[in-house]
Amino acid sequence: MTIAQVSFGMPPIDVERLFRTLPKTPGSYDRSVSLEKTLALVPELRRRYGITRISDVTRLDRVAVPTICAVVPDSDDVISNYSGKGATYEHALASAVMEATERQICAQFDPPTVSLRPCDIGGGMDLMSLGLNEEAWDRPCQFVAGLDAISGEGVPVPLALVRCPWNGPRTFDTCSTNGLASGNNLTEAVYHALFELVERHVWSMTHARAHLRPRLLLEAFARRIGVEPDFSSLVDDAVAKEIRLPTGCAAVDSLIAEIEAAGLSIRVLALEEPGLPVCIIASIRQLGVDPPLAHAGLGCSWSPEHAATRAITEAVQGRLVDFQGAREDMLREDDPRTCYGNHGRRRSTLPHGRWYFDAPAQVVTLRSIPDRSFPDLGRELRALVDAVHAAGAPQVVVVDLSLSDLPISVARVIAPGLETGMVDGRIGAALRRVIS
Repeated sequence: MTIAQVSFGMPPIDVERLFRTLPKTPGSYDRSVSLEKTLALVPELRRRYGITRISDVTRLDRVAVPTICAVVPDSDDVISNYSGKGATYEHALASAVMEATERQICAQFDPPTVSLRPCDIGGGMDLMSLGLNEEAWDRPCQFVAGLDAISGEGVPVPLALVRCPWNGPRTFDTCSTNGLASGNNLTEAVYHALFELVERHVWSMTHARAHLRPRLLLEAFARRIGVEPDFSSLVDDAVAKEIRLPTGCAAVDSLIAEIEAAGLSIRVLALEEPGLPVCIIASIRQLGVDPPLAHAGLGCSWSPEHAATRAITEAVQGRLVDFQGAREDMLREDDPRTCYGNHGRRRSTLPHGRWYFDAPAQVVTLRSIPDRSFPDLGRELRALVDAVHAAGAPQVVVVDLSLSDLPISVARVIAPGLETGMVDGRIGAALRRVIS
């Protein structure tokens, strides 16, 4: 059976509408609708998805970057506490409520499906590269309608790759919300989701080059000469570039000043993959406490300034989530559970010689990184899809989770070929080329 023969009995996504002209709202890098219009939806979203509490947790920390927590006690998700951050209370509120809403919609996603065996579909996604279990290859699975934003063709997508958490028959090795996002319209939602995938891809590739490859080389050499490798003093390779502080960008420097005024140290690094948007990682450290505190945040954008702002605010949000201690995916260092991954696992010591903390790096200015942003979201999304395709992804598959009676959109984007190792530990073809 070819993908053209699969019918879901529902209208397909209009690929041209996905890339339509959509001017950014004034003063925004990634919104096509004013903040006020989004905030007007908050009461209805709270009522519909059981968001019973909104907490301003900003003052749990001495770094005053607005951070809001939205609580869904009867959550269908694996967690019930969702955080949002932003330049103002209003931005953080919108972020937290949209996060809670998209996760509930994803957990409750129940679209028309077709029962197919993965082995019977020709011309679809490479499901094995996405972690399909071997025993599921010739077993009937539920598929939903997706759209390849590169070719414009329909693509059947396993429901187990879309709904999270997945409680059906075990189909894939992992289940995550990587590539899930919401927006005021479908273009916005896909835009945010694909940027998240690119961010995790660049992060995974950088970590492989800087951290994994040197250790594999040392291990191979040590075995060749018959000794045990000693990794204790090994320093990561200088792959990322350190951003000189202050940056000269007012919005970024105001955040940095806030962090430094609180007695914390901050490091900002640029991660770059050919043709893709810049990814920024910011790490914040508090020394002299036991256990030592360190948090990092990532941001990805065609605008280096916006990427840096997102990375820094995410690092601050990570501190606050840690202090609040309410999220179910915060793990002790010795907690045996692996279902949440290691992003929320506490450490008793800080790593040394790591590229993202203290390894030497070439110093550059933020303004030396080209700004490739446009004033139009549709044009930026088209450029992003083209860049991802050129980077080795044969497909960028969009699944629309939006509800017809809800004035926001939710999308899941799947891009085979982009790496997710820092999220789920899988090593794809691109990572294998780096570490081989």
